[in-house]
Amino acid sequence: MASAQRSSSAEGRGPTVRNLTLKLMGLSPWWYLTNAVAWSSAHAMPLLPGLVLKVFYDGLASNAPATLSPGLVLALLTSIGLTRAATTFGAEWLWGGVWHFMTGQVRLNFMRLIAGLPAAVATPKSSSEIVSRVRDDVDEACMGLEECVDGPGVIAFAVGAIAIMAGIDWVATAMVVIPVMLVSLSVHLAHTRIIRLRTRSREAGAAVAEFVGEVFNALLAFKLAPTSRGLPEAFAELNQERRRAAVAEKLLSELFDFSNSAVTAVFTGALMYYITVTRGDNAFTVGEFVLFVTYLDRITEYAGWVIWMTGNFKRAKVSISRIAEVVPTGPTAHGLAGRNPIGLATSELTVPSSQEDRLERMEVQDVCFRYPDTEGGVSDISLVLPAGSFTVVTGRIGSGKSTLLKALLGLLPMDRGTLLWNGETVTDPGRFMTPPRAAYTPQSPRLFSDTLHNNITLGEQVRDDNVDAAVHTAVLEPDLDQMADRLETAVGPRGLRLSGGQVQRTAAARMLAADAQLLVVDDVSSALDLRTERLLWNRVLSHVEGGPDHEAAGPPTCLVVSHRRRVLRRADNILVLKEGRLEAQGTLEELLATSPEMQVIWSQASQEAEELDRSP
Repeated sequence: MASAQRSSSAEGRGPTVRNLTLKLMGLSPWWYLTNAVAWSSAHAMPLLPGLVLKVFYDGLASNAPATLSPGLVLALLTSIGLTRAATTFGAEWLWGGVWHFMTGQVRLNFMRLIAGLPAAVATPKSSSEIVSRVRDDVDEACMGLEECVDGPGVIAFAVGAIAIMAGIDWVATAMVVIPVMLVSLSVHLAHTRIIRLRTRSREAGAAVAEFVGEVFNALLAFKLAPTSRGLPEAFAELNQERRRAAVAEKLLSELFDFSNSAVTAVFTGALMYYITVTRGDNAFTVGEFVLFVTYLDRITEYAGWVIWMTGNFKRAKVSISRIAEVVPTGPTAHGLAGRNPIGLATSELTVPSSQEDRLERMEVQDVCFRYPDTEGGVSDISLVLPAGSFTVVTGRIGSGKSTLLKALLGLLPMDRGTLLWNGETVTDPGRFMTPPRAAYTPQSPRLFSDTLHNNITLGEQVRDDNVDAAVHTAVLEPDLDQMADRLETAVGPRGLRLSGGQVQRTAAARMLAADAQLLVVDDVSSALDLRTERLLWNRVLSHVEGGPDHEAAGPPTCLVVSHRRRVLRRADNILVLKEGRLEAQGTLEELLATSPEMQVIWSQASQEAEELDRSP
């Protein structure tokens, strides 16, 4: 019941199957229309053999000369068959291009919507489940396209066949049509059950994929666990639930198929009895009987298609709701089916040169962000960062330090506030605050499953001396000496082969190699030992205070989260946060004299931090 409620809620945010299908058709209307005409012709062509056979057999049964000779009948049927085969082949070939183009656009737009979410806001689903939705749910969400391609031809055949048969005998025609109507009605009445079973099946499959992903991500934890017997048991339980859900869904589908076959068989028997017994002297001609039998087989096949089509529309509805769950604001039909080029737009690839918009002064005015459904966040914070300044943000745990940095970088959407770069308003911080303007090292960095070198450069063309300097400043050289491949060492998924401190220092080297004007650092030394931390801060501060690389452009501007005394002493300006608000700001001496909160933070510094301060 809960899953059905969640699906219903998400469904309200997403587009309807109809709107999405119409929008997708509009991406390439002539291409789609040509394909629809081809398929409609292929589905409607079976009307012709029935008419040809009726004329032929009626001619044989009468005393008049045969209207059609056997040779001509054979030629006509062969021509119709070959034409239908060629049309079907062409339609199938064309459909492959239409399908992959349109589902590709939906996947691209879905990924753009996910990528457009604030980077620091976690998606409501795991990465494994999102992959499942991008791969599988997109295909099923677009099933309306396929049914609308087949539908006109199926309807054309059904209308034509019913009109021809009704002209011969409307009672017999009703015996052919009633089974289709009964099965379609039963499918409609089972709408809620179909949706619930489909949702359960998709969620059970996603749970298995998510579990497998989590196992691989936490492989080290399982290796260190005293026993791992619970792992296969949990996996078996999830697979059992997936099996039950899949069997229940398949059973319902097969039940409808069986019902269609059984009802059709009963009514076919009734039709045969009616034709041969009930009509008496008004019995069918041989040609009429052959026509009914020919059309009956095709109508039975298309009745199965009606069931399949109805099921596909139900599946599409569920898949659209699952897609909507990933994007909190709910995607629109235009958002999912809009035409976009493959890859990044030219404007997204444009990167300013290192001298363009050189930072002279950055201002932040009344920044506010609150996490949904919580009291956490920051409110009404303003600050100024002159070029070359070293500003430290400090505060107790949960005071909003990391949140403030993420809001300034566009990783969290500001609820209110203004960001000014050299007096100019920055409307999109997420795209603006990137290298070479700004570089960022988060508190918990993430690495790619690639080499150290590629994790530092992120695929950019960075001079070797810049990479070497960044590695030196980040104190990575001793680690490289222990690695046979040095910078070409593969770090494993998410840096699994590196220690926590090595991951942090790799992220610091990545930031330094970007040669950015503004360095944003969030507690870079939290996973480092005492000696490495001291050395790292010595080198970072030396880098900031200037050197040959800074003579022309000046030292970078720094915004740093830290509670280390050495860093606080170096700060030009300190911001003290408390419960998401700016409690005080100023130099260390001013704050120690006037701010009780700063006095508490300073006094609570650990003995380890004090040893670091006293070390040379």
